[in-house]
Amino acid sequence: MFPSDIGPGTDQDNTGLLIGLVIIGLGVTLLLDQEGVVRVWEVWRFWPLILVVVGLIRLLRARSTTDQMRSIVEILFGVVFQLGALGYKRFEVRAHLTSSGDWCGPVGSVQQAPRK
Repeated sequence: MFPSDIGPGTDQDNTGLLIGLVIIGLGVTLLLDQEGVVRVWEVWRFWPLILVVVGLIRLLRARSTTDQMRSIVEILFGVVFQLGALGYKRFEVRAHLTSSGDWCGPVGSVQQAPRK
């Protein structure tokens, strides 16, 4: 295997590279916390963005409708978890029926938690 065999447009699985980058990122974050440069909790609250980024990458590489839908669901989970991590009290999605009995689709509401 040559370096030119790895990258966009190839079938090479870059899982090992991704795991390595995550471990390096975690190590740098912990080192910066130890030195007092950044607090881990301030960085950790953005962990759901990992789901969003991975979902976007999978969406761009999706070859079927099923893969696209799975990617979109992953992105949505990341967004909902991120809203919670940023202090939104709830993110509610519900469907309701109109007076004629027709399904009207999802209705969402977002409320921010009171500040302490």
